[in-house]
Amino acid sequence: GAQVLTIRADVTDPAQVSTMIRAVSDRFGSLDGVIHAAGLPGGGLIQLKSPAAAAQVLAPKLAGTLNLWSALSSMNPSFMAMFSSMSSVLGGLGHVDYCGANAFLDAFAQSRTSRRGTHFVSINWNTWKEIGMAVAVDVPSDLAAWKREVHSQGLTPKEGVECFARIMHARIPQVAVCTLDLPTLLHDEFSYTPPDALSDSPLRRAAALHERPNLEVHYVAPENEPQRRMVELWQNLLGVQPIGIHDNFFALGGHSLLGTRLMSRVREDLTVQVPLRALF
Repeated sequence: GAQVLTIRADVTDPAQVSTMIRAVSDRFGSLDGVIHAAGLPGGGLIQLKSPAAAAQVLAPKLAGTLNLWSALSSMNPSFMAMFSSMSSVLGGLGHVDYCGANAFLDAFAQSRTSRRGTHFVSINWNTWKEIGMAVAVDVPSDLAAWKREVHSQGLTPKEGVECFARIMHARIPQVAVCTLDLPTLLHDEFSYTPPDALSDSPLRRAAALHERPNLEVHYVAPENEPQRRMVELWQNLLGVQPIGIHDNFFALGGHSLLGTRLMSRVREDLTVQVPLRALF
């Protein structure tokens, strides 16, 4: 007996949001509640993120929430459920903008707990197994196993629907939906030290090295001691030998996580402060 009305609109545009709300009211006569689930995934290290790139991730949740409530406040809906993420609770490498966007949803819901009328709730969702934003996110090949493990611990759609129904009956402003023990995750997250990719023994490192691939640039051997030391760091980190002084870090299989480790070792071994931006 349900009816569906599909309207395409940009939630960051106040005029489009108002038009959408009017269309709903004209069709159904009233609006009982809202689920705000718009969002864009973040990505990239904070040192390399431009304000414009971060703004794109922030906009659907920040501007979208404010625009929706501005258009809805006079209608006094019974609830406004905002889909946040566990990232605002646990953080996550490369997700500063996405974490901030979801933290705004949490704060928005918390700030309205004492007001009568509309029930506001921010739901910090865990990863979902079959659907959702995280399913389509690409990761470097060496993180593929980690991604599979994360998704194996996610929610099924059926579990998500059951969680949502319980949360809406609970009428509290913020709920974290987590398939693992949250206090343990918080402890691990804030006490975790990434493994040092260069800490293995020389024999283990040598066994892991593979031949330099065919690159667009010709191999040029290091010509002095600083270059030799830098090449050794690259070889141990990337598992490639030999590496030339004109070779490209990313063409050799490097990515931002390895780049962070590399710059850390450059500072330690060569006592030189090189910004991560220089590598990119």
